[in-house]
Amino acid sequence: MNRSSFVLIIIALFFTFSFAQTGRNKISEECEKNLVRIEGYAILEIPADFASFNFTVKGTGKDLNTAVTIAKDKIKKITLGLFDIGLKNKNLNTSRFFSGENYKGRAFFSSNKDYVTSIKVTVNLDSLELLEPSIIWVSENDIEKLSNISFQLKNFEKEKMETFEKALSIVEQKATAIQEKLDIKEMRVVYVEDMKMFDSRRINTAFEMRAKSNASISFIPYENIPLFYAETIKLESRIKVHYEILF
Repeated sequence: MNRSSFVLIIIALFFTFSFAQTGRNKISEECEKNLVRIEGYAILEIPADFASFNFTVKGTGKDLNTAVTIAKDKIKKITLGLFDIGLKNKNLNTSRFFSGENYKGRAFFSSNKDYVTSIKVTVNLDSLELLEPSIIWVSENDIEKLSNISFQLKNFEKEKMETFEKALSIVEQKATAIQEKLDIKEMRVVYVEDMKMFDSRRINTAFEMRAKSNASISFIPYENIPLFYAETIKLESRIKVHYEILF
């Protein structure tokens, strides 16, 4: 094959590719002309109906057994008080446990702090009325830390689906209005986009407080004024639906 023949083949392939590409673009443009994109956006603001918080107790001693026993006794006292308030076993779970040598808090002239046990408990409340008395009771005991007070939705998936369906209904209403006002005989769905805007901030830490051993925490002294206000959880959903207009 000489040089001239090779050049002619390259030119022919170039024009063939260009023609095919132009054809595809024209087909795409024709399809685009018959498409309408409709968005539906929905937002729901729902008061939280579930709360949780953590508290940590610590026990120290000359041996592991003593440290564990002291920490367990603290937990037992706090737990019994929470049961009196109205909590059940299902509302409490141990989220962290540590027991070993007390390298950082060891006493120089005594062996009474050679070992340490730390127990972290998570309190889950499906009744927000029990949150304030539970917080106050725990804080009045010998705890190291009370933290991560958060508010959630018990039926988050159900509420999320409700938000999605509301956004979808808005899309349907818009599509019906377009079809009626523009005298379009028929439209069909060709593509649906879920923009997934559901709020992930359903867990929101309210505050953290630390208490020294045997310290008393002072709260708002006024009656009938809640210490905590349930957070409003905001759920959002955005749906984009591509319709083809059929003439």
